[in-house]
Amino acid sequence: MKRFQIDVLKDALIKLLDIFNVPCEQASTLINCMIEADMRGIHTHGLSVLPAYIHKIASNGFNIDSDIAIIKTTASFTTVDANNLIGAVSAKTCMEIAIDNCMESGMHIVFCKNANTFGPAFYYSQMATNRKLIGICMSNSPSAMPTWGGKKKLLGTNPFSIAVPSQKSGTIIIDMATSIVAKSKINEIRKNGGKLPEGWAVDENGLPTTEPLAAIKGMIMPMAAHKGSAIAIAIDILSGVLSGAAYQNNVNRFYSEDNKCMNVGQCFIAINPTVILDDSFYQEMDQYILNIHNSGDKVLYPGERGNMEYAHSIKHGVHLHQETVDALEELFQQNGIKGAFVEHER
Repeated sequence: MKRFQIDVLKDALIKLLDIFNVPCEQASTLINCMIEADMRGIHTHGLSVLPAYIHKIASNGFNIDSDIAIIKTTASFTTVDANNLIGAVSAKTCMEIAIDNCMESGMHIVFCKNANTFGPAFYYSQMATNRKLIGICMSNSPSAMPTWGGKKKLLGTNPFSIAVPSQKSGTIIIDMATSIVAKSKINEIRKNGGKLPEGWAVDENGLPTTEPLAAIKGMIMPMAAHKGSAIAIAIDILSGVLSGAAYQNNVNRFYSEDNKCMNVGQCFIAINPTVILDDSFYQEMDQYILNIHNSGDKVLYPGERGNMEYAHSIKHGVHLHQETVDALEELFQQNGIKGAFVEHER
């Protein structure tokens, strides 16, 4: 398994985006977001999708010359217009607004419209835990699954993430889609020539299928049957309807022919536990995590496996699938960038 030096790769990727006129700060945000996904082993949201982003950037699919616009702000919430920025860029700004405004009030919510897909949700909730805060984020997405009992695509896979810090025992990170599996996972299985487990998807005719391509053309099923459908609806309302963004099957697709803004709706929440409780919150979270560990043999808290992979990546370099390396190497060669992939010393 090849692992690569992270800083060298980051520098090369930021140079690559500079060739496509992406401002340095935006490029750094996007690359950090993707590499951290790979570092945690979430390759479906890592650098494997960068070529698609570059294609969209090159065809003016993002408004990289814009800034996020504040529409309304109060002590408890802020509403913003992302103005078709790269999703990771606007999402990072939204969470920064939530963090800055929760320090004294205890909690702040940011609602965002005219956004694009933000990639791995954990990246933004974890921004809050880096400041010893609780972070929550959620987003709607292009329709890919039915409401429970329905026969047409109406809901997105609508991901959400909750991250909670402790004093010394680690960070709980919950990050999931509301479908039985993320759509990107089905595409990954397709690339590897595999079959889907039964119950994951139906084809265009509403019949169960284990064929990845048929599933992509058809519909993914909600997680936990009617419960997943209900959670997806709740996220769609809080992120889409309430922010003034698109919702249900009106959310545009990333790979659309007209290259329009997806008009995804998103919601970001930062909570300061020391204002609501006090500093004892962090010790209580240590005990909470200890209780989880002691509840069985090698029981892990949510996100612990990803935390361990991240620590391993810091020490030994980031692992990338060969298909991702090949795709990025082609882009580097086309744009005259050398030495991006330096293997980490074993």
